[in-house]
Formats: sequence, structure tokens, C-alpha cells
Amino acid sequence: MRATLAVAGDGDEAGASDDLYQWLRQDPDLRVFVRREVPAAPPDGAMGALGS
Repeated sequence: MRATLAVAGDGDEAGASDDLYQWLRQDPDLRVFVRREVPAAPPDGAMGALGS
């Protein structure tokens, strides 16, 4: 099973996502699966929400 958790925010929420990342990395069973990914930019001309 694969699960993806996306956390978006700015200001204080950014610190909370760092805390969550560190907490998940402390679990020996999860450590190898937890990673951070930077979302890819949409191609030119694509419709959708604007990034920050």
C-alpha cells in the first residue's frame, strides 16, 4: 500500500510540517519510506491553481 500526504502552508504551518517530518522519521519502520518531494511546476499553458 502506498499513501501520500501533502502538506501545504506558509508561516507557522511550515514549521508544523517540519515537525511532522521529523516525527515520522523517528519510527524505524517508516524511516525508509518518509521523504520530501518538491512539486513539479505545471507545464506552460496548463490550467490550475497558482503556486505560491
